[in-house]
Amino acid sequence: EPESAYATEYPYNTTYTTKSGHAIELDDTPKHERIHVWHQSGSYEEIANDADNFTGRRVKKTVGDDFEIVEENKNILIKKNVNSEVGQNVTVSIANNGTITIGGTLRIVADESFSLEAPGGITLTNGSLTVANGGITASEGATGDFEDPNGKVISVVRGIITEIKG
Repeated sequence: EPESAYATEYPYNTTYTTKSGHAIELDDTPKHERIHVWHQSGSYEEIANDADNFTGRRVKKTVGDDFEIVEENKNILIKKNVNSEVGQNVTVSIANNGTITIGGTLRIVADESFSLEAPGGITLTNGSLTVANGGITASEGATGDFEDPNGKVISVVRGIITEIKG
């Protein structure tokens, strides 16, 4: 959790506090302007300026569950980096199609296993597939020698081409 930008000086700060502990703080301390909204549960949102560090920085903390509902479209533009850290599991559900476009390299690291499931198959459109360490194992698929229309003999074991002759 980031450190608060709190650097209030009297008489620049105005605070409204309720009997149960909710508070809204409007801070006009020069070069340390800040808006802070507290819920008595510990959830809060702070928008701050600081002469050295926090120009326009927003911090939101939710101590319970958090829901965001958008009835129509949503667009997000992040001009620099995104870092996400999840303490347990992540599930992404897309009702129709999905596309991920990456201008550079994509690297997926799994400490244990990685699996893909696609009943319609998996297609590598361009490039090649390299297995750096280990091998490829198929549990199902055709086995045998097949001849293509040009007379080449293609040997297949459990759906994996092992040799092409001719």
